[in-house]
Amino acid sequence: MNAADLFTVDRKRALNAANEAMALVYGRLTDAQRLTLILLSKGYDCAQAGEVSGTTANTQASHRKAVYRKLEVDSAPEAAVIAAKAGLV
Repeated sequence: MNAADLFTVDRKRALNAANEAMALVYGRLTDAQRLTLILLSKGYDCAQAGEVSGTTANTQASHRKAVYRKLEVDSAPEAAVIAAKAGLV
């Protein structure tokens, strides 16, 4: 296998990962949960995200829990990786 073949294989893997992330984000999350995912990916805490979205910090905490559960992750950084792969941030 030459360098061009390796590049093609890596590119296909990256595209597959992006497609899987997009399917997770758009297939499982509501619009409000996607906004929460974007904001947590940008480092907003629940209070800040609530101010931006016009909701309370408690609502944002509930959305975060739902995002983590639906994406099957345990932390904001893990969720942010999926958001990045899906092209949200």
